[in-house]
Amino acid sequence: MKAARVLRKAVLIVVPVTLGFAAIAEGQRLPGVNVLASPAPQIMDPESHYNTGNNYADKGEYEAAIKEYRAGIAMRPNFPEARLNLGLALEANGDNDEAITEYRTAITEQKSFPEAHMNLGVALDKKGDHDEAVKEFHLAIAQRSKYPEAHVSLANSLDDHGDHDGAIAEYRAAINLQKNFPEAHYNLGLALEHKGDMTGAAEEYQTALKQRGKFPEAQAALDRVQGKDKSTP
Repeated sequence: MKAARVLRKAVLIVVPVTLGFAAIAEGQRLPGVNVLASPAPQIMDPESHYNTGNNYADKGEYEAAIKEYRAGIAMRPNFPEARLNLGLALEANGDNDEAITEYRTAITEQKSFPEAHMNLGVALDKKGDHDEAVKEFHLAIAQRSKYPEAHVSLANSLDDHGDHDGAIAEYRAAINLQKNFPEAHYNLGLALEHKGDMTGAAEEYQTALKQRGKFPEAQAALDRVQGKDKSTP
């Protein structure tokens, strides 16, 4: 049975909510307006739809989140943060192709957008477009010098396509940027195991377990390389 890699970090961008009609609805007074006597209806602005979408996405209610992100974008067509999170919600809801479209649109709206490049890379890799995925991961890293999640995503793609040495280098780059990173240690262990380095793999699995106590994938992998489990990674 093939061992599952971990770490697909969704990047949820949050922008400040502007103080608008929502403030009136909460009972704040404006000159000459008695809002308590006759509460004003809450009028949603683009940021309100966006943050409502984030709340739905946090709860796993992706269809509702998609509706809110699209409402915000309809009111403000150039809204790259909303397009990124719309892409994440679409992908989580099973629409990978539409997610790719939203990630690409977000990038056209905001030229330096490493989170969009990283998530686009993951979606492209899921679709089987390895070469384009690798390009997006490199763009994400170029735009943000300290981006350990992008290094891990790049490493996952490289390891899946047989470039174990490249993957090992990227996992180690991620660990250098974020010392407490059990998922990266676990994935590095898998890459080392693919190379036949069982001792090195065991060390990485042990480190992953030290950094995150309950980590069944790492425990199973450690048992495997120590001969307690005969399955393959």
